[in-house]
Amino acid sequence: MKKVLLLSSLAVSGVILAGCGSGGSTGGVTLDTLLEESNKVMDSVKSVSTNINIEMDMSASTGGNDTSLEIKMTGEGVLEAVLDNFAAHQVMKMNVSLYNVDQASSTETYMIADANNSKKVDVYTNSVSNDAESGWSHTSIDMEDASQKLNFNLYNLYTNSKDSFSLEKKTKQFEGSECYVVNAKLGFKDIASYVGESLSQLNVDENSDLKIDTVYYIDKETKEVKGAEVDMGDTMKSLLEESAQQSSNKGIKINIKAFKVTSENTYNTVTSIDIPKEVTEAAN
Repeated sequence: MKKVLLLSSLAVSGVILAGCGSGGSTGGVTLDTLLEESNKVMDSVKSVSTNINIEMDMSASTGGNDTSLEIKMTGEGVLEAVLDNFAAHQVMKMNVSLYNVDQASSTETYMIADANNSKKVDVYTNSVSNDAESGWSHTSIDMEDASQKLNFNLYNLYTNSKDSFSLEKKTKQFEGSECYVVNAKLGFKDIASYVGESLSQLNVDENSDLKIDTVYYIDKETKEVKGAEVDMGDTMKSLLEESAQQSSNKGIKINIKAFKVTSENTYNTVTSIDIPKEVTEAAN
């Protein structure tokens, strides 16, 4: 179960900043020029608002039709961030069904640049699980770590692993916009720079051959990254089967019906993010 939740976190990291039908031709646009143009546009972004959705449905059986474990998970969240005078606010709601028992949880987080130290970010977090509230807690992280997670640079990732990317020949409709479709098979090593902690907790070598299938949608007119879809099904299946082989549960069969994370982005609509006074007071 721990690996499921951590891999979900990994997928969310991959889509934060980054109904489809057939569309027109890409018109001779190359992947190099497209991502270079998109990078210039994204460099000028002042704020971002991202809707995130998670869907997971898997089971494990000891053989035959005997299902010993079934897990379903859904999640939805919103992240808003202002990149100048750094500030961010995220609310994530999850529901996990295990043995037909539902467990609901939610996490709210504020990240605000430290007014007295430009290299630090104050982080305030409150979690609720089945109506039990943790209360607001406060910690600090490096500004570089915070901005790196929110300024995920698709172009830099591409230039470091070009063989993992491809551009579809036709555009597609994504959330009402005609978009170029960029497919990527990202290895753990490709993304270890900004989710290294998750990888270490998963006990996965960053040089592992496992790949994560990701689709990025880039608006044909504005060149903004409109959203992304991450399919974690094959990756999770391989990780769980490997764990079973290393334990005494070698007869377990893993069936993953779905494990996807999707995001939709809008830009330059968030003017400011202010942390409520009651949050800072409760955390102190």
